[in-house]
Amino acid sequence: MIGKRGVRFYLALSHSLFVFLVIGVAAYVWFSQQEETAERVLRNQLKERARLLATLIDVNQFSSAGLKLPASYASLEGNVRVVLLTPELQVRNLSDRALTPDQIEVTIEMGTRALGGEAFTREVYSEDRVSESIYASAPLYDTAGRVVGAVCLILPLGDFEATMVNTRSEVLMFVAGLAALSFILGWGVAVLLTRPLTQAKKLAARVAGGDYSLRLPEEGPREIAELAGHLNRMAAELEKQTDDRRMFLANIAHELGRPLGGLRLGVESLQAGAISEPDLAQDLLEEMDKTIEGMTALTDDLSLAARPITRPVTLDRREVHASPFLQSLTTRFAMRADAAGVHLMGEALSGLPTIMADERRLLQIMANLIDNAIKYTPRGGSVTLSACARDGWLQIHVRDTGPGIPADELAHLFEPFYRGGGSRGDSPGTGLGLVVARQLAEAHSGVLEVSNGPEGGLLARLTLPLA
Repeated sequence: MIGKRGVRFYLALSHSLFVFLVIGVAAYVWFSQQEETAERVLRNQLKERARLLATLIDVNQFSSAGLKLPASYASLEGNVRVVLLTPELQVRNLSDRALTPDQIEVTIEMGTRALGGEAFTREVYSEDRVSESIYASAPLYDTAGRVVGAVCLILPLGDFEATMVNTRSEVLMFVAGLAALSFILGWGVAVLLTRPLTQAKKLAARVAGGDYSLRLPEEGPREIAELAGHLNRMAAELEKQTDDRRMFLANIAHELGRPLGGLRLGVESLQAGAISEPDLAQDLLEEMDKTIEGMTALTDDLSLAARPITRPVTLDRREVHASPFLQSLTTRFAMRADAAGVHLMGEALSGLPTIMADERRLLQIMANLIDNAIKYTPRGGSVTLSACARDGWLQIHVRDTGPGIPADELAHLFEPFYRGGGSRGDSPGTGLGLVVARQLAEAHSGVLEVSNGPEGGLLARLTLPLA
């Protein structure tokens, strides 16, 4: 199988073909015009020579057998055949070269017209159209101004055509040389243009092999530099996604390892005899149930994060009374806050209007927000849950007294698997909680925003439309 040609070859070839075609066509047109001009000049010159010769011949010796060409013209004859034609259409060849029957026939035809007082030229091809000749005739006058004969000149164009063929070959060779030179120059230009593409090919091969460290120099023509920039950003993004995926898998292993270890410990305790002690068995089962509930929430987060954009979340919307729902959250997460040494409290949670929402999904949003706030608040700190109705919207706030987030990391909080730096990046988790919470908020036609509070800590604001 013959290998495919590279881009450099085709660029250089297209360059040389363009030069060859353009210059070749231009040379052909120019040469054809020059050839026509040269033949036209030859015809005019031959007709003038015929007229000149008609004035030099002594008509008194026209009938003499010893008539010869004038000495002043004989030196100019070259390969021109000179023929005289009498009024009786008798042909007298004054040249050293014999006439062919075809030449005699054409001479008589042209001499007949010249005897009528007309001087003209004519081009005649041989029967096989291999050679061409130019005929010129002029009338011969006596002293009284009467036509007493005709002069006919015959110029074979064999030498002229040979010269044209040689010149045409030289022009063709010149054009071919230019095309070869343009191929070399085009190859050099192609090397300059495709060198970044070669580097891009190496980058693509490295990326396909799982190595995202290579970067391309963003230089050269604008389009090539832009391509290199896009490829560099692609490699950087793939490298980041790979690192995020590794971190995500490590976090998943960590998040699943702890509850699975707790479940195994509970099962082993029950198998070891704790099942015979009702109070201890009940405590173990309740703890195992909470563990399973947490794992269920984790799997919900994973399934939502993996859902394609083209498959929106399906909600079971019903009337939800905001006040009792939010008040129940403080009770639900009180034990978790106490275990972390954090004070969880609610403010302005009474007298709130009704909203249309999927209560299970709304609980999932709030669980992520409150759990994050508790997780990142140091012991002795507090988490405050508050809400207010304004302009047809219900705003729910979760505020903590933790360290907050650096300003340059706020824009990345809703990126999948993002863990951030500092104290928050060191905490366990999958990095999907806020991503899922925002996705569910948007499914409710709401907005979820996170910012640093004016007095420190982090503030999460969930805005939902009223019923």
